[in-house]
Amino acid sequence: MKHFILFIYFNFISCLVFGNEVNELSKYSESNSNFSHINTANTTSKEKSIGFTINCVQTITGNLTTITWTTFLNPLSDFVEYQVYSVQNGLLATITSIGTTTYSETALSLINDYYVIVISGAGGTTQTYSDTLSNIHLTVSNPSDGTAILVWNDPATTPLSSMDAYYKIYREYPTGTWILHDSVPYGVHNYKDTIDICSAFINYRIILPNQPCEFQSNIEGDNFVDLVNPNIPVINSISIDTLTENLTITWNENYQPDTYGYIIYSVDANGFPVEIDTVWGISNTSYTYNPNVNTGTLTYSIAAFDSCFTASAIPTYQTSAKAETQTTVYLRATVGTCDNKVSLNWTSYLGWKNTISYEVWGHIIGKPWENFGSTNGLSYSIIGTPLQNYCFAIKAKSTSGQEAFSNKVCLTIIAPSQPAFNYLKVATVNSSKIELRHLIDVVGGVQFVVFQKLNKLGVFEEIARMPGNVANNSFIDEDVVVDKYSYTYRVMVIDSCGNDGALSNTATTILLKIKTIDEERINYLNWSEYSNFDGSILGYKIYKGTSGKFDPQPIAYLSNGQFNYEDQLLSTDSIARTCYYVEAVEGINLFGLNEISKSNEVCKILKPIIFIPNTFTPNGDAHNPTFLPVLTYYDYTSYHLLILDRWEHPIFESTDPTQGWTGEINSTGKIANQGTYLYILTIKDGDGVDILKRGNVNLLNK
Repeated sequence: MKHFILFIYFNFISCLVFGNEVNELSKYSESNSNFSHINTANTTSKEKSIGFTINCVQTITGNLTTITWTTFLNPLSDFVEYQVYSVQNGLLATITSIGTTTYSETALSLINDYYVIVISGAGGTTQTYSDTLSNIHLTVSNPSDGTAILVWNDPATTPLSSMDAYYKIYREYPTGTWILHDSVPYGVHNYKDTIDICSAFINYRIILPNQPCEFQSNIEGDNFVDLVNPNIPVINSISIDTLTENLTITWNENYQPDTYGYIIYSVDANGFPVEIDTVWGISNTSYTYNPNVNTGTLTYSIAAFDSCFTASAIPTYQTSAKAETQTTVYLRATVGTCDNKVSLNWTSYLGWKNTISYEVWGHIIGKPWENFGSTNGLSYSIIGTPLQNYCFAIKAKSTSGQEAFSNKVCLTIIAPSQPAFNYLKVATVNSSKIELRHLIDVVGGVQFVVFQKLNKLGVFEEIARMPGNVANNSFIDEDVVVDKYSYTYRVMVIDSCGNDGALSNTATTILLKIKTIDEERINYLNWSEYSNFDGSILGYKIYKGTSGKFDPQPIAYLSNGQFNYEDQLLSTDSIARTCYYVEAVEGINLFGLNEISKSNEVCKILKPIIFIPNTFTPNGDAHNPTFLPVLTYYDYTSYHLLILDRWEHPIFESTDPTQGWTGEINSTGKIANQGTYLYILTIKDGDGVDILKRGNVNLLNK
């Protein structure tokens, strides 16, 4: 009886002590959300057992959390039970089997601080406490900006020695496939993931490797959309191959892993980027092509695009902003005033952010290239060997190791003399460009022939420079707007001393304009006079075509001095776009040549006129018995008329513009009932553009 009373007394004391401690811990937990460990040492009835600890806390699915601990060492065989607690919710379970070392529960709150008490000893008077560890609770938020924000907690304020130093962040995509996505050090509780999948439901989980078992968070996810464009590319260099004159652009590989490729832009003379090509593949970071590198500097930019489409009305790939432009070195060379000095001048390489120096490379044709010297300036002089052919190029170098070659310039050092003739044979419009053809007496003293164009200020300026050792030269001027302006050209000789030489005749192109009166079906043509052939102008031929296809025979041949023409269109002419051009015809000149200068092409189209009646009466009285649209100025071969009944069943169809609907149903041969029917008429105008007319027609048979 005394032993029984003593047993009750000890249990009573234990409950008081234990209960007070749990109450205090609960209060502490409520006041300090970072609480993760309870000091449970007691000199009488409580102790901390070495080796008795929680191994791990794992949340599998549906917030089902499993706590696993080590088996309690019980040499005295006085084990009574395990008691599983959470600071937030108190006693969760009592387990009386010493071999049962796991407990699962659906979490009663987001984060729970778990600990296990072993009750042992005579009458259960000894309490042994484990460490207090938390489940890892993950929250995932979607700010709808193309990122996922992950936040979680540490399982322990101070990591255990068995824990890894890094959290492992896993991402599930596609469904059922978990892939290690990244890792962050222990103590870091958040992570911002940039979405690189166009649109999907993505799950995340945090795992902390640990011995003997890992900590696992819950699984959280949301529907995410990739809204992040690729990074802006950085151009490394733009260099010209001195052998092929191909231009190569290189840039860095994009940091966004879903990058599909890159868009190459050239920048025109007005500073506007023009797309020239697309390079597919994230790792393809160079582009080579063959522009004309000998007309001036060339400027380029790059943009990266990824695999996702934008939400615009016309979907396009998500594309980065354009890279900062870089501009090639453009080299020019002249021969000094009869002292065989080659003067090289070039433009700066633009786009590198650090110091640039330049190496001057050159060679006598047929011999190896050599480095003539270096400079931080933009000019260099070399004394050449007379009667030798040279080529030069400039290599730009940055202090960070970037390199880029300029265009190649070749020249011949010869003694000066003037040509016997210098004749600009013709300036003629060729599509949207102007072609210049030139004839010169080839003598050793001509170094260059310079094509010049009269600018808006009335001053001739150089547009091209070519070697003077070719009798027949030609140049295509692309910097023109042939539909708005006439242009005047000449050719100037540069002798071998670099002096300006003889000037050729001037040549002024023909500018053709058109005015149309639709109602009268008349096209009025007028054009500017061509000048100056060496031979006389015999007259002007006028050519006419349909939609760019011209009859080889002119429609008129007018005498010189007549600069306008009136073309009355026939009904058969008006179904398509009507185009014209004019040719000035030269008589035989002193060189035995007779050239032709062509004007720009001008086109006009007459708009179709459509009248569709709304009623007809196929009742046998010969008045308005047929439904037939009245049409002019259209492509007759495109005519298609379809009649539908009220249920939109086709009952009549015709591709013959002269065949109207008499009210007869094609399938039965009978006259349709009186009522309203739907017609659909489709034709094409002269440009081949579809025109659709849809409406109702009333059939009256009484």
